Amino acid sequence: MRRLPIYFLIDSSGGMQGEIKHIVENVLQVFFCSLRSNPEFIENVAISVIGVSSVSKLILELQTIEVINIAGIKIETLGVFNLKDGLKYLHNRIEGDVYESENPGYRDKKPLIVLLNIRNPIPKLDEKIINPKNKIGLFISYALSNEVDYQFQNELSNYGINMIDEQFEKLPFFFKWFIELIEIRLQDFTQHQMPKLPNELKFLKENL
Repeated sequence: MRRLPIYFLIDSSGGMQGEIKHIVENVLQVFFCSLRSNPEFIENVAISVIGVSSVSKLILELQTIEVINIAGIKIETLGVFNLKDGLKYLHNRIEGDVYESENPGYRDKKPLIVLLNIRNPIPKLDEKIINPKNKIGLFISYALSNEVDYQFQNELSNYGINMIDEQFEKLPFFFKWFIELIEIRLQDFTQHQMPKLPNELKFLKENL
């Protein structure tokens, strides 16, 4: 089975501090532990985490679930949410990380991208930079604050799920849904199939 790369773009600007920072770190750790319970994920899923602020920073290089140091994933916050720089950094990482081959059976699948942000980007984004070479399989935007411009979030991703609960209590349900999405993406079926959102996420806005 072909490897599925997953990249998390995490807002590491000055707004991502205190309770929300710890919640995001803890939920990510629980998510990684959940993936380790599935042998198929251990063999075929690789994850990277990128912090997006004034200057983007690699928090976790792309590696398989088995070798990830889960406790070592910490978000350092500073500056503004410069998503333009973050996406350029992401695409450079994809160019170096994701294996391509003329034989479809050996190349990696197109990566899944998850954006978790608490602020609007500075400066505004040029749409051409989101997926310039059609290297991304799916871009999921997930806003962690009702202060985020949701129109921007919906335009950014081809499947937008926007959180509007400031208490962040529904974030674990998003990751439960995301695990189901990973299961689907690991199969060689249509790349447009999506798992049904659980009842706990009804308050979220979907952009289908």
